[in-house]
Amino acid sequence: MRVFKTLSEKMTICALSFSVLAIAPTKASATPIPLGGGGVLNISNLVGTLVGVSSTCINWNYPAACSAATSVQDSVSGSDPAVFTVGSTPLDTIKDLPVGVSLPLIDFQTVQSPLPGGVVHFDLTSILTPATPVGNNCTTFALSAICAPGGGSPFTLFQQSSNQVGISLAMTENAYTGTSATGVTPYSSIFTTQLSGLLNNGQTVTIPNILALEAAGGTIVATWSATESPASAVPEPSQLLLLGSGLIGLGLWRRRIGR
Repeated sequence: MRVFKTLSEKMTICALSFSVLAIAPTKASATPIPLGGGGVLNISNLVGTLVGVSSTCINWNYPAACSAATSVQDSVSGSDPAVFTVGSTPLDTIKDLPVGVSLPLIDFQTVQSPLPGGVVHFDLTSILTPATPVGNNCTTFALSAICAPGGGSPFTLFQQSSNQVGISLAMTENAYTGTSATGVTPYSSIFTTQLSGLLNNGQTVTIPNILALEAAGGTIVATWSATESPASAVPEPSQLLLLGSGLIGLGLWRRRIGR
């Protein structure tokens, strides 16, 4: 299948879903994140860095092999400077998410920090299933339609324009630094992708057309970014869906039967 390098080109999306994964205890030795400056983490869109989502994995460095042991470098931008060092360093990483990955995923992300210890660790604790929105519309095209596909899917789709759809995913994480056993800071994270133009079958990017490709499989490929906030200061998903750039490439990922 042809890989498209930018979101402005025709793209294929694999619209698949999976159930919420179980939460297990995380690292005991940790120091909470100081939130005097807000503690928000932004991961920026990286030119030339692709994420691929198929029925088996969210792969942050597509088409490289997918593994939860793989740490892919990313880049921090516009974050709380008292907690996170802005820029791109080998310590700013994120791990792939294969189907069936065990949670918590320790060091799902690591970010360079001016805090003691020099690194903020993010352990992934859950992938959330959204509540069904009022007027849930997954079957007919309508501008500003919102769709939660159901069936355990953690994604919400939003029809931004006649040929543009935003897709959001929410996760929870525990952030910490240092080595003393004094606790962690719960984080809530919003990941989204924005698809524009035409799908690979020549159809316009709309919610029904995206969902119609689910049975056909495939992989979505895009550059990506994310916004992650302390649980007490979570941005509204609807606000993030309206962002026109700096979005993370994701798909709707179906958990295999029997899992």
